[in-house]
Amino acid sequence: LAAADLLAASALGVQGEVSFAIPLLAKLASDLGGTENSHAPKDKTVRHLCAELLWKLLAEVPVEKMPACPGAVETFQAIFVRLSCDRYPVVREAAIPGLALL
Repeated sequence: LAAADLLAASALGVQGEVSFAIPLLAKLASDLGGTENSHAPKDKTVRHLCAELLWKLLAEVPVEKMPACPGAVETFQAIFVRLSCDRYPVVREAAIPGLALL
């Protein structure tokens, strides 16, 4: 949890500066399978930490500020819905704040 906080804070950098967070959000969305669920990490710890980091970044970066990511809302919704159905409770719990943001 502390690692996800540290990475989110370092990606955001200066308060209000989101330029570094957007590529990280895109990479996380890709690593978690996007809307196609083509490939998601098998390790539950990786899925848990990715979900934590994803919602913490989304809390700071409004989806409206991501013009280079068409369909971002649908992609993040698909990811969080899929993670909220994970077989491990820790992953499901990490997905709830992300769903609440969208």
